[in-house]
Amino acid sequence: ESELIRTPLEEICLQCKRLKLAPGGPDDPDGIPAFLSKAMTPPHSKSVLNALELLVDLGAMDEETNELYPPQIPSKRLAINIFCQNR
Repeated sequence: ESELIRTPLEEICLQCKRLKLAPGGPDDPDGIPAFLSKAMTPPHSKSVLNALELLVDLGAMDEETNELYPPQIPSKRLAINIFCQNR
């Protein structure tokens, strides 16, 4: 089973930004949705948009650029908060 399927999509989006794999915004050709669409088993595009929306709502990411905000918060802490929020 793919790691992409087992890992929460919000966490994958955070990692894409932290590792600079998808530096662009949500509509850019180098953004997170475009990057994840190239996976062998890509997540559904609506799922990616929902994950990005949750990260924006939690204040972890800028809506237009998908830049992490505030940058001083470790993504592990954000991932824990997201997990708790979804329960």
